[in-house]
Formats: sequence, C-alpha cells, structure tokens
Amino acid sequence: MTTDNRNSRVIIVLMAAMTFGAALLLWLEPQTDRYRGDALLLAESGGRVAEVTIEYIAPGDVGQSQYDCLIDAEGEAGSLGAWSESARIAVLASGGDKLPVKQASTLMRLIGKLHQSHGLAMDQIRLAGTSDIRQTPTLPPQAADLVNLLVRKGIVQ
Repeated sequence: MTTDNRNSRVIIVLMAAMTFGAALLLWLEPQTDRYRGDALLLAESGGRVAEVTIEYIAPGDVGQSQYDCLIDAEGEAGSLGAWSESARIAVLASGGDKLPVKQASTLMRLIGKLHQSHGLAMDQIRLAGTSDIRQTPTLPPQAADLVNLLVRKGIVQ
C-alpha cells in the first residue's frame, strides 16, 4: 500500500467517524429548538420589542409598509427587516371559516421567537380593536377563530 493510498483512507475513515459521531450526539441530545427549513429567522438588529399589535386584515387592505410582519394563508411570514419597538403583525384573511393551520402555527412561532429573542413580555401582546370580533361583531368567522386561538393560548384576554 502506497503512502498516498493510506493517507487517503485515514482521512476518509476520520471524516466518516466524525460525521457519525456528530449524528449520534445530535440524536442523544434532548429535544431543543433546531433550525428547520420553515423556521422563522428574525433579525437581531431590531433590538427590544416592547409591544405587539396583531391585526386581521382583508387581502385588499394590505399596506405592507405599515406592518413589521405579514403572515399569509400559506403560513409564510414576510418581514420587512428589523423589528420596531411597537411591532405590528398582520394576519391576512384567506376566505375560509377557520384560520389555516399553517398560518396559526406561524403566528405562534413568531410570538415565541419575539418573546425569546427580543424580550417581548407576553402581557404586551394585544389584538387590534378592528380585528377583535368581541368589539366588531361584523368581522368574518375567520377573525373569530383568530381571537379564539389567542384567548385559548392565553395571549390575549
């Protein structure tokens, strides 16, 4: 066996051992937040978020520049960069009676990330009066589902 062949084999074996070792350690590690393809990545440059207002808006009412984040029916969160101290999140209506599951889970993940990464106090999250079925009874059933979700999770009263 030549020296080059032996060196190549040693390097390949070392790479395989390190790869399998890392995979084993990740598997043994307790479940923690890991990056997934659909995870929300928030810019840290925005600093502290003191309060958040969640608004339910119709597709025609989208003025994206007035919101820090817009969550569409597919659960995609379009962020405009750094978060302001008084952030506004828009939940875009999709026409059904229920809030889409992807949209609801994206909203919950986003609130969790703002709480963890930006110091958002959970009692500083509110629903805009124009988006609250309890204050504006003429809103569509999907808005009621949004309110029920936020109340059920203890985010709004």
